[in-house]
Amino acid sequence: MATYSIDTAKAIDNLVENGVQEKQARAIVETFSLTQDDLASKHDLDAAVNAITKELNEKFSEVHLEFAKIDTKFARLRVLILLAIPAAAALIKAIEYLISLFSGSPPSQG
Repeated sequence: MATYSIDTAKAIDNLVENGVQEKQARAIVETFSLTQDDLASKHDLDAAVNAITKELNEKFSEVHLEFAKIDTKFARLRVLILLAIPAAAALIKAIEYLISLFSGSPPSQG
């Protein structure tokens, strides 16, 4: 983070000239001077936003790949289901036919 330097004497004088008591003006300027290490510049903020944006884009790419894998699995599952339904129907018909052969009754028509 950037450090900003101020002319503390000028700052105190400016506060005093604008109605702040000198003791309070010194305290205000000293407090501001102590906290200036925590200030972020526009460049600092832009760098942080760019880093976060890059990280989010990477995560979204990973999520997109995972969804593509899931879509592929569902497509395969749909094909299996579509193949299994006629096969199951044919198997049922074959079982009905075998049952009718062994029971002596005619197979159902349907």
